[in-house]
Amino acid sequence: MPASPQDIQNAFRKLPYPVREFVASPDIGDTVDKLGRKYNLHVDAMGVVHQALTEMLFGLINPTQFATELRGAGIAEAQVVPIINDLNEQVFKPLQAKFKEESTMLERESDSYKDEPAVTPAPAPTPISTP
Repeated sequence: MPASPQDIQNAFRKLPYPVREFVASPDIGDTVDKLGRKYNLHVDAMGVVHQALTEMLFGLINPTQFATELRGAGIAEAQVVPIINDLNEQVFKPLQAKFKEESTMLERESDSYKDEPAVTPAPAPTPISTP
């Protein structure tokens, strides 16, 4: 069963930046379009792939449910596993690499602050006295 628009909106707010960036870009549609041409999928089946992929990226369905959605769209069993493998290569592995890259950058940034002296706060202002 597809997720409600409210579920999708709530999940989108919680997504890490690389996933949000991918979902909001034309890349997701381009990826599904390429898969549709490669596997000669009907436009309705491509819509199901797109919706299920979005829901999986949002954490609303798991890989088993994703495969079930594809089968339910009439995609042949012989195509389900290759489509999933292609999505792993074209979507999930690049996203995983972005997470690792961002994590490494954050570690470097936090390491660079370790050598800096602690900042001493400015003294509190002295009240103005009247003569």
